[in-house]
Amino acid sequence: MRQKLIQLVGKFHCENLSILSGREIEEFWCLLCVQYTANLERDSLVCYAKKIRVRQVALLQYWLEGVTKEKFEKIRLVDMETGEKLFYTKKSLDGYYYHAVYCQVKEMLAEFVRMRVNDFYYFYFTLKKQGWDMSIRFVKSILNEGVFLTREKDPTKRIPYNFIDKLDIRMG
Repeated sequence: MRQKLIQLVGKFHCENLSILSGREIEEFWCLLCVQYTANLERDSLVCYAKKIRVRQVALLQYWLEGVTKEKFEKIRLVDMETGEKLFYTKKSLDGYYYHAVYCQVKEMLAEFVRMRVNDFYYFYFTLKKQGWDMSIRFVKSILNEGVFLTREKDPTKRIPYNFIDKLDIRMG
């Protein structure tokens, strides 16, 4: 009985069934790295991470290059048993790159975004426990952007500067 294979699909070469082998695979892998690096800068998760000031955004290109090298080493260019050259299509390599490299780097960034958002929630719940009277606009700016709106703050409470500095909350 023949099993059906699942083929991974990437973003750039979905319809391209050109066959590559040997040195062409390495050159195409480098091209994919360049294309996905440029695409990463426009990605919505990366834009959101920059907006909420996730410091690890600066490491994205380094992460992408590191994972790219690691995953390229796992691609076999020659069959170990017969010594024959192995052939790949651009579509299959693009799909592998997208799922094994690009998605892994985005998942690494997503973890730091989750940690940053948790800081915002921690700050919000701490203010709430301290009895702060917070408007909806004030709460949204803290939870969505990490911005402490000074014009919307509770006039009966003092601004917790130490706490704001510790969690890297912006004043707005």
